[in-house]
Amino acid sequence: MDYIFNIQRFGLLLNREFRINAKFIGIVTGAIVGLLCFILFVAIANVYGDGMSVFNIHTNIYLAILIPGGILLTSISFSDLHNNLKRLNYLLLPSSSFEKFFSMLLITTVGWVLGFTIVYAIVSEIANGIGAYYTGNRLEFESFNPFSEMAWDGIKAYISVQALFLAGAAYFKNYAFFRTLFTLVVFGALLALGGYLIFADLIHGENQPSGPSKEFKDFTEYTLVPIVENFFDWAMAPVFWVIAFFSLKEKEV
Repeated sequence: MDYIFNIQRFGLLLNREFRINAKFIGIVTGAIVGLLCFILFVAIANVYGDGMSVFNIHTNIYLAILIPGGILLTSISFSDLHNNLKRLNYLLLPSSSFEKFFSMLLITTVGWVLGFTIVYAIVSEIANGIGAYYTGNRLEFESFNPFSEMAWDGIKAYISVQALFLAGAAYFKNYAFFRTLFTLVVFGALLALGGYLIFADLIHGENQPSGPSKEFKDFTEYTLVPIVENFFDWAMAPVFWVIAFFSLKEKEV
C-alpha cells in the first residue's frame, strides 16, 4: 500500500504542485480585485442614474470567475508531463501515479473552491465597505453568501465540469483546454444527431410531422432529462476522474 500512497510523500508533492500553480492563482486573485472594482464603479454610477438601491450580484460574479478560472487551472494540470524539457524530472518524482493524480484533483477541486471562496469573501466585504462609504449608504451592499443555494449549485456544476477538463489535461499533450472543448462540441453534435436519427419517429409522430410529438415531450421531460441530470450530478465526475487517472498512468508507462 505504501508504494501507492504515502502521506509524507504526498504532502511534499502537494506542496510542489501548489507552488507551481501559485502564479496562476495570483493572477486570478488580481482579476477578482479588478473585476470587483469595475463593477463597483458601475454600481455607484448607477445610483445617480437609474436609482439602483441594492447591490446583490456577488454570487453571480463569484460563479462567473470560479467556473472559468477553475477550468483553466485544471487544463494546465500535468503540464510538466507533456513538456519535453520537464517530462523526465516529472517522471522521476518519488511519487506514485495515484499521488500525482490525487494531488491535482485536490488542488483543482477542494483547493481551488475553498481558496477562491475565502479570497472572494474577503475582497467582496472590502468592496462593499468602500462602495457604502462613497455612496453615503444610499446603495445597500449585500454580503456574499457562499452557502446560498445558487452558490452551492454552481460549485456542484463546477465539480462535474472540472472532471471533464482534468481528463483532457491528462490525455492531451498540448492545448488541453481547446482540445477538450473541441472534443465536447464534436461529441455533443454527434450525440444530438444520433439521438435525432434514433428517435425521429417519436419526435415527429404520425400526426405531427412538423414538430415534436406529445410522446417525445413526455419522454424528454420525464425520462431523458432526469437521466441526464442524475448523470451530471452524481456520475460524471467519478467517471471522468477514473478516465483521468488511467490516462495519466498510461502516459507514465
